[in-house]
Amino acid sequence: MKRNFSHKRAISTSIIAIIVVLVIIIVGVGVYAATIKSGTTVTSVSTAVSTATATTTASSVSTATTTASTVSTVMSSASQAPVTLTVWETYSPGPGEDAAFNQTISTFSQVYPWIHLNVQAQSSSAAESDFITASLAGQGPDVLREANDWTGPLVAQGFLQPLDSFVNQTFLSEYSNASLGDYTFNGHLYGLGENINGLALLYNKALFSAAGLSGPPTTTSQLLTDSAALLAKNSSTIPIIFPSNNGYWWYPFFIGFGGQIFQPGSVPPYPEINSTAALDATLFLNKLVNDKYMPPQPSDNDMTSAFTSGQAAMIIDGPWDASNYVSTKGLQWSVAPLPTVSNTSMPIAPTWGSQGWAMSSGLPPNVQQASFDFIAFVTSEQAQLNLFKMAGDLPTNTALAASSTITGNTTFAGFVAQEATASPLPNSPAMGDTWTPVGNALTAAEPTTTGQIVSSSTIQGQLDSAETAILTAEG
Repeated sequence: MKRNFSHKRAISTSIIAIIVVLVIIIVGVGVYAATIKSGTTVTSVSTAVSTATATTTASSVSTATTTASTVSTVMSSASQAPVTLTVWETYSPGPGEDAAFNQTISTFSQVYPWIHLNVQAQSSSAAESDFITASLAGQGPDVLREANDWTGPLVAQGFLQPLDSFVNQTFLSEYSNASLGDYTFNGHLYGLGENINGLALLYNKALFSAAGLSGPPTTTSQLLTDSAALLAKNSSTIPIIFPSNNGYWWYPFFIGFGGQIFQPGSVPPYPEINSTAALDATLFLNKLVNDKYMPPQPSDNDMTSAFTSGQAAMIIDGPWDASNYVSTKGLQWSVAPLPTVSNTSMPIAPTWGSQGWAMSSGLPPNVQQASFDFIAFVTSEQAQLNLFKMAGDLPTNTALAASSTITGNTTFAGFVAQEATASPLPNSPAMGDTWTPVGNALTAAEPTTTGQIVSSSTIQGQLDSAETAILTAEG
C-alpha cells in the first residue's frame, strides 16, 4: 500500500520553523544583553530578530535555510565568532585578589563561551616595562591589568586603545568619578578601575576617649590641639605618625595648602614644586616633629608598628594595611577623612589611585569588542564584590560603594568618605620623574631630631633643587 507522508512532512516543517524562531529569539536576547553591556545601539539586532521571525512563520523548508543564514548574520554582528584573548594579570597568588579574579573569569567563560582566555600571570613590578617591550615586538597582550599611573606613559607611546567608542554616560555612571579620572588622559578614557584606594586618617578610639576627645580632628588647627591633649594625657603616646618625608604622604598636604604639581596648561608639564604652598606644607609637617607630636622622619613600618601596639593615636594609611589592624586584638580604631587646612579652608586631599584594565592598541575590531566585553565584566559590580569580600578592595562601582555592604562597615565607610575629597593625580608621563626628587628634597628639608629647626630658606632651596631635577629628567 502506498503511504501518504504529506501530513507528517507538513508537521515537520512547522516544527523546524518553530525551533528556528526560538533559536533566533534566544540569540537575539543574548545579543541584546551583550549590546546593552557595551553601551551600543540595539536597533539592528531587534530588526534582525523580528524580520527573521516574520519570514520563518510565512514560509517552509526553503525559508529555514534563509533563517539559518539570518541567525549566522546576527551572531556575527554580535562578535560571537570564537575569539581568543591574551590577558596579562598582575595579582599576587593567594586567597585574596587572585582567588577573586579566578572566580570572576570562571563566570565570564560561562557567559561568553565564544571568548577563550589565555591568562598569563605577570609581576606587578615588571609588567609595565615588559608590556612596552612586548608591544614594541608586536607580541603584547590584548588586555592588561595596570596601575592607573601607567596610563600616561603607555598612551604617550601609542600602546593603549581609547575606550570612548564602547561606552556611554549610562555605562560610565556605574564608576566613581575619581576612578574614571585615574584612566583619563588628554580627554580620552583608556581604562576602567576594578578597585580604588588611597590615604585616610586612621585613629585609635580608646586613646581619643581617654584624652576626653569625642572624635578625630576636622581641621589642622584641631589636629594640633588634639595632639597636645593626647600628649598631655599620656607622654608616651605618639599623637600622629606617618612617613612625612615620602612624597606620596606629603602630596595631600601640598594640595591642602593650595599647591599643584604642574602649572595648568603647560606643555610640556612645568612643575610647581618650588612654591609657597609646598613651603607651607613642609613647615607644617616640620612643626609636628618640633612640637613632639610626631617622631622625626618615621618610616612606613614605624607607623604600622606604633598603631598596632596601641601607642599611636593617629596615622595616615590606606586600606591595603587594614587587615593588619583588623587582626590586632584589642585595637579599637576607625577611619575618617583627613582634616581641612585651617589657613586655606581646603581639605588635605590625598591622591586616590586604582588598579584596572586597559586594551592594547591596533587590535582587529572583533578582538577589540571581545576585549571590552572582558574589561566590562571584570570591573562589574559582581566582580568588585568578589574583590571586596575576598581581598578587602574598595570598589569603584557606585552602586556597591553606596550599598550597606560598604556603608555598614565602619572601617571601609571611612575610606569611601575620604574618596569624595581625593585629588586627581596628573596622568602625565612627567609624574614618573617627580616622586624621587621630591622625596630627596623632603628628606633634606625635614628635621632629623626633635627640636631641630630647618629654615624656610633651606626648605625653599631643597624644593628648588627638586624642581630642577624634574625639569632635567623631562629633557
